[in-house]
Amino acid sequence: MRKILISTVLFSFISFLYAQDDICRGQIINESSLVVPFVNISIKNTCLGTVSDANGNYKLIVPEYYADVTICFSCIGYESKEISVVQLRNNSDVMLSKANVQLSEVTIMPDSTLRSFLRKAYEKIPENYPAYPTQYEAFYREGIQNERKQYIRLVEAITRANKSSYKNAQSGTVQLVESRKYIDADSSQSFPISFYGGPHFIHEMDCVKERNAFLKPHNDYEYTYEGLTAYNGEEVHQVSFAPKAGSNKTIMGTMFIHVPTLSYLRFDLRLTEQGLKNRFEGLFIPGYGLKSLNKTYVINYQLRDSVCMLQSIFENEKIETKNGDIFYSPLEMVITNSKTANIAAIPFNSQMQVTYVPDREATDYLESDWKDYNTLSKVEVVDTLVAKQLFNNRHQPAHKKGQLGNFLRKLEVSYKIAYQPYQLTSGVRHLTYGEAIYGQNLHDAGTTLTLDMLIAYKLSLRINIGYIVEAGWSDTNLQEKHGPQIAYKLPLKTMGNNLFLEPQIAYVWHQFGRSVGIQQFDNDFSFGGKTFKNKKVQALPGIKHHGLQAGGNLLYQLSPMFYLDVNASYYMPVATDEVLFMKEKSGFFLTRKTAHEPLDETEGILRIDGVATQKSGATYDNWSMSIGLRMMF
Repeated sequence: MRKILISTVLFSFISFLYAQDDICRGQIINESSLVVPFVNISIKNTCLGTVSDANGNYKLIVPEYYADVTICFSCIGYESKEISVVQLRNNSDVMLSKANVQLSEVTIMPDSTLRSFLRKAYEKIPENYPAYPTQYEAFYREGIQNERKQYIRLVEAITRANKSSYKNAQSGTVQLVESRKYIDADSSQSFPISFYGGPHFIHEMDCVKERNAFLKPHNDYEYTYEGLTAYNGEEVHQVSFAPKAGSNKTIMGTMFIHVPTLSYLRFDLRLTEQGLKNRFEGLFIPGYGLKSLNKTYVINYQLRDSVCMLQSIFENEKIETKNGDIFYSPLEMVITNSKTANIAAIPFNSQMQVTYVPDREATDYLESDWKDYNTLSKVEVVDTLVAKQLFNNRHQPAHKKGQLGNFLRKLEVSYKIAYQPYQLTSGVRHLTYGEAIYGQNLHDAGTTLTLDMLIAYKLSLRINIGYIVEAGWSDTNLQEKHGPQIAYKLPLKTMGNNLFLEPQIAYVWHQFGRSVGIQQFDNDFSFGGKTFKNKKVQALPGIKHHGLQAGGNLLYQLSPMFYLDVNASYYMPVATDEVLFMKEKSGFFLTRKTAHEPLDETEGILRIDGVATQKSGATYDNWSMSIGLRMMF
């Protein structure tokens, strides 16, 4: 009896909670009973809304405080419709009528006139789109489907994204609010790769904010005026474009431009044949030979109080493997709410990295604290009740390829050119070693250029540990440095292109030698525990030391994965030894030997201006500077 009572009370409470909001769920069709995809749906006079999916299905949650509101349906090429939420409760399916547009101008436009018109639309971007920071809440879905359009991988996420003003082309930041995934552990292995960065499409596929080349207009594109259609009872220009022969551009499609304001309302895009060919070129996946057969995009914007704002992004790709298997990769991103005031920056620790791989890093379905949001109509496998039968499969450990991918995504790699000065005691140096006599007149100062490489592993978004390796390429100097380091990122700017200050500390082993010449030895000899053959051998008196190196990097984001890396460091040696380096200069370069002995223990005798000495006369300046590229996976 107690169990029944508790269950009854709990059921009543849950029913009460869901009764607070209206849930409108249906399908949008036209007069021919054909589905109408990508329809903008919004609660009138608010920023709340959604978009119908590729099958015309939609789902809109109307909060309880909007008791009797009007729902607006608008789509390019159709008459807009407004329906009260009360009517939608009884019949959520909506029929839109084709718009009858009377052409007010000829549809053949001279190329110069068309380009002038497109240039004017491009110049009006700062006026037609938000001139202030905006924040968007978005529903995101991506997956991999087999040939029967059944999901073998599926990820859903709720994200929050901040955009800067459309007066510039700077990218923005993304925060993951909720996520859940379904992976068919057996079938999923038949598709060999995972895609990264999808939730960042809210920035990367915002053609207007990114100022895509085809908008300008660009000389590498041919443009064709296709005529007029309608949106919300107003005329819309249709302009198609395609790359010119010989161009390296890989996008073609149609743009829809609002006649009264010259705002871009929609882009229907697809990859060219060359773009499809390049899609997986250079991607080495043994045994699969992936080929993209078709890849399309639809990007929707919506006019709100004379300002045009991003509303949705849809992408689909058809992929063929080497053995003829067909897969589909759909992606859907819909803005469900937006803010234009009191925009708080997304904290650095909460920012989603562009290398985020949804089907690897999203929360498993059973572990996800999923809430109900304004979303696309849920397909069968993601309906909360039905999905339990599918998602409630026994959890399987990550595949080895997935584990390797998780490790690689935590790596950072940097290549830089370093500038480092040194000092020398001026004078003529003579070195006698066995049968060989070296001699060189050296100046009192100089600099070395070296190639620096860093491989680091991210312990967190801020902290990484790594190993630095430095090597010079001069024939007259021996310059090598290596050692472990730890670094901490301090975000200076996270809107637009990121800017970080990265203090670091390392413990390094360093050796430096300055050549006094090359001599040919007639006989083999032993030096520094190695046997040198009767070859050309270079002698380099110098120093060998180890100690602390402290410094900092300034990292400026150039692209989603690449950063300009500028470094300044100061070296504090703990111990220094005066040594003689000997280096083979003939034979296969990978097998050439290098060794060293302390100057006070070697058989060689070093003289500077005729005076025997056990000091190389080399002093390495403690500071250095470098510049290069950092790749953050």
